[in-house]
This record gives sequence, structure tokens and C-alpha cells, in this order.
Amino acid sequence: MVPSPLSPVKMIDFLLVGHSQPSVPLSVLTSSGIFTNRPPQSIAELSEERYAALKQFLRLGFDF
Repeated sequence: MVPSPLSPVKMIDFLLVGHSQPSVPLSVLTSSGIFTNRPPQSIAELSEERYAALKQFLRLGFDF
């Protein structure tokens, strides 16, 4: 595939900062409204509101 204005290539830059320990249970993710009923099956974007709800459950070993 050759990128062009009619067929652009999208790049996503991910920075893995760590893994949440312990992991957040699916029941917590759904009851908090972060996921609707099940996790996405591919990469998905979280809205600012959903990310704000998720941050309180993340334990990455540092404050952010």
C-alpha cells in the first residue's frame, strides 16, 4: 500500500509504562462504565471520561 491523500496511513505511537498490579477485574470495568459489557476485541480508544474513571484503579508503581 502506498500512502496518499486518498489512502492515508495511520500510525499509533504507544508507550508501555507498566502493568497494573493487581489487574482490574472485568466486573469493576463494566460497573464503572469503562467498558459497556465486555472488553473490546482489538485496540480501542477510551474517552477522557472513561480514562478518568479507569485511572483510580491503575496501580503502575508511580503517581500520574
